[in-house]
Amino acid sequence: MSFLEIDFFQFHARILKEAELPQLTELCIACTDFFQLVEQQPGSEKTAREILQERPSNLPISHKIVWGFEKDFKLVGVVEILRDYPHSGVWYVSLLLLSPELRGNGYGKKLWEAKVFNSI
Repeated sequence: MSFLEIDFFQFHARILKEAELPQLTELCIACTDFFQLVEQQPGSEKTAREILQERPSNLPISHKIVWGFEKDFKLVGVVEILRDYPHSGVWYVSLLLLSPELRGNGYGKKLWEAKVFNSI
C-alpha cells in the first residue's frame, strides 16, 4: 500500500521515496530542535537522506519503510520502520517525527494507537 487516508486527522499518508527528498529536507530543518537534541546537529538534507537510506548493514533496503504524513499538502510528519529487525518477525519503529506545530496535541499518540503502521 502506498497511500492511506487518515480521515480523523485530515492527514494523508504515503510511503516516501527519493523524489520527496526536498519535502523531507524541509521537515527536517523545521525539526532542527529535535535533531540538535538527539544528534547535536541541525536538521538538513543530509538528515533527510539518512532517514530515507540508512539502515543496519545486514538489512536489505526493501525492509526499510518511510511513511510520510501530509496535512494541507505539506509534509508534517514521518515514521521510519525497519521490518525483520532486530530479527525476523519484528517491526522496529526507529523514528516518529512530527513538525513543531503539531507536537503536544496528541497526534503522535493517536497515530500510534490507530495502528496506522499495521496497514503496511
